[in-house]
Amino acid sequence: MTQQDFFEQPFSGAPEEPAHLPSPLHQEQISAIYYLALGNRHYTSYQVRALKRDLDTAIRHYRRALEAEPSLSQAYVKLASALWDKGEINLDNAINYCHLALTYNPENADAYLFLGYFQKRSGDLAAALASFRKAIALHPLRYPKARIALGTGLINQASLSAHLPAMQRMALTGRGLAHFVLGLGLLPLDRETFGQLCNAMVADFRIHGVLLAGQALNFFHARSVSRRLYEWATSVMPSEPIFFHLLGDYYRDTANVDAAIYYYNRALELDPESLSLHRKLGKAYSHCNDSMNAVRSLEKVVELDQDDYAAMYDLAQLYTDRKEFIRALYYFKESARHEPGNPYVHSNMAYVLFKLEDYDGAIEEYGLAIHYGEDAIWTATVAQTLGTLYYQVKEDVDEAVEMFMLAHELDPGNLECMTMLAELYFEQGNLQGALDIYGAIVRCDPKNADCHNYMGYLLWQMDRNDEAIEHYNRAIACDPDNPIAYNNLGVIYLDERFSPADAHDAFGKALSLKPDYTLAAFNLGRALEALGNTADAAKHYSHALSLNAANPELADAEILERIDELFKA
Repeated sequence: MTQQDFFEQPFSGAPEEPAHLPSPLHQEQISAIYYLALGNRHYTSYQVRALKRDLDTAIRHYRRALEAEPSLSQAYVKLASALWDKGEINLDNAINYCHLALTYNPENADAYLFLGYFQKRSGDLAAALASFRKAIALHPLRYPKARIALGTGLINQASLSAHLPAMQRMALTGRGLAHFVLGLGLLPLDRETFGQLCNAMVADFRIHGVLLAGQALNFFHARSVSRRLYEWATSVMPSEPIFFHLLGDYYRDTANVDAAIYYYNRALELDPESLSLHRKLGKAYSHCNDSMNAVRSLEKVVELDQDDYAAMYDLAQLYTDRKEFIRALYYFKESARHEPGNPYVHSNMAYVLFKLEDYDGAIEEYGLAIHYGEDAIWTATVAQTLGTLYYQVKEDVDEAVEMFMLAHELDPGNLECMTMLAELYFEQGNLQGALDIYGAIVRCDPKNADCHNYMGYLLWQMDRNDEAIEHYNRAIACDPDNPIAYNNLGVIYLDERFSPADAHDAFGKALSLKPDYTLAAFNLGRALEALGNTADAAKHYSHALSLNAANPELADAEILERIDELFKA
């Protein structure tokens, strides 16, 4: 490792100054000490508050210190510790930083202390204890941190030395405890460490005092007072994200989503790596239909925690809503990898595959959703969807029927799937099968006007006109404003019963209920023609022709032919 490895940019020497100015070396030392002090301040703040922003700032200042003075031993030690905390270097590199610090200043006690820490982490306990002892030798009374470290190291050594006699292990433990207790007693002599502890205690007291007061106010349902307390805390401790975070929670719970988002973002400026903030922002943005920002927040959650499968599932749903099906499929697959037995993941993935026209994949995923589904009603809906896919896309009638029957078995109250099965039978020409299904539906729901209508039509197709008339009348009884039932009833009266007067009344009622009903206007013309009322018949044929332009239900040629035949007669 060379010095250049520690810098963001290579250091270039300062230009020569006139003789009466301080030497460039002196200026560099002043700059280095200044940046080192700034780094220490931010690093101490990080150790108290654990905010990534402070750690990043400390690292930046330590690097600037080394740019100004590459031989500044203490900067290497601090930079090694900060980079280790951030996870940017491994143990070997951290140890090398400490060795480099000692080459510039062999009496740097901090370098020995941190070297010992890193050696202990790497499993070299003997070397670590030697480093701690060297640190103590440099400052026997003013460096309690090294004694505490040595004490814990000796206790660890005793616990790992099962091969030693019991008395020897007890002696090691005793020496370790002695160093540990002595280190605690000497802490007031270490002004830097003692000051950090005092500052941390003061900061913790202020923060936790406000938090405890806020919790007490919330317990007594005085949330508006706790809100004002947190607002005060943000003014006196503006660098603490927790109070902005709590204000966000307050406004989220009081349904003020915009204010919640504002305060969560304020907290995030101070603590940009907070998983809980990104999660809450994702939910808040989703609540107000801001899918772009919701996706951005949840993507950050996944970046910070690659095992957060709940965030992946939410992301998949957001991408589905945005019709970004490839991204949605990726996250649904990740969710399924984590929870292979989750039926909702498989069902949603099936929908995405269907939209991507991977119908075989969709069928497989719907099948897995049915297999793992525990909620009978929900699973019935999935089976119905799969049945529709089999019938309309794959044209596999047998599989479709099986799925519709399964849906009905799982949820006997789901009459929609039975209606779809009846429609399938009808389209296949199985009129009796369709009639049986509709009959089962009306037994469950006697007031189902549409079902009576369908039965009337099927019975008419099967030349069972009396029963057809009965079901059309039942449809009208269930829904007196049903123009289709009146029209179809009129067709049976006119064409099967040869009763144009009854047909005339039925067609007239249908047209009154739906004035743009082309077929009813045409059929009313036919009834009037059968009654011998040629003029009115012609008028209604012409009316049907005009309606057909906007609401085509017949071929114009068929209407014109009826008009021509009428006047030929």
